[in-house]
Amino acid sequence: MTLNQEYLAWIKAQNLDVHQADAVELLMFVELTGEQRAWLEAFCIRWDAATPQEQWGEPDPQEISAQLCEEADQALLASAL
Repeated sequence: MTLNQEYLAWIKAQNLDVHQADAVELLMFVELTGEQRAWLEAFCIRWDAATPQEQWGEPDPQEISAQLCEEADQALLASAL
């Protein structure tokens, strides 16, 4: 599960009626319980430390680059034989 999916599921489970609000907006503009505020603050820390893959499920550009380089190297080796 990506962090985005986790966040959306948490909003639904908390019965928060928000549309397109990110965690920072919730912290600033929505009345929350202490427990909700603590969860969101911890979530923001996790989000900031996460890779795009962990946040959104998108491929990591460095992984794609490394994979393309490996495939190019293999193609060059195969053509040299």
